[in-house]
Amino acid sequence: MDTNHESDDIKIMVKIGKLVLVVALGLGMSTPARSIVIEGGPHDGTDVGGIDTYLKEISGMNSGDQTVTDWVNLILATEFEKEDLSKTENVKWFFTDVNKVIAFKLQTGPGYYVVKNARLHVLFQNAFDFDWGVINLGSISGDIKLGDDMKISHVSEFGESTPVPVPEPGSLGLLGAGLLILGLFRRRKTLLVRAAGSPAMARA
Repeated sequence: MDTNHESDDIKIMVKIGKLVLVVALGLGMSTPARSIVIEGGPHDGTDVGGIDTYLKEISGMNSGDQTVTDWVNLILATEFEKEDLSKTENVKWFFTDVNKVIAFKLQTGPGYYVVKNARLHVLFQNAFDFDWGVINLGSISGDIKLGDDMKISHVSEFGESTPVPVPEPGSLGLLGAGLLILGLFRRRKTLLVRAAGSPAMARA
């Protein structure tokens, strides 16, 4: 039996497995993504998590509570009532350490919120720190017209927040490495079984 080729295959797989394990351990020890921090004002240095998810915007819509609620239901396919809306006017916003990203306090820890300024309504999903709205102004195509007074006309909050755990890159790397190593060892076992059952091995 020619076992040299199979032996070489096994050695290569073992080496690959060791390499993948080293890379996975490196990913597992990697530093999580940096959170966004407020710069200046009474909340200077406050960690506000990450950027909330932009969903939709509309210009020129009436800002009545029922109209806003109906628009949110249309976008989200939800059944919020007007009474579910919690609105705060003249909301103070703050600069952060990320360009074009601002943060402001939320009152109810909502799952979603609508920012209204000038003639623009913008819907966001609250994705990280539920006590704070964190928005990237660069994601908004319309003119939200935030002035020097650093206030948002009003913020309408809907629903309860539902934390969704997001795997860190290191965790995903470890999972992928583990699956790959498992596959390598299964392959190695198959080669050994075939080698043991071959006629040449039997004659030996």
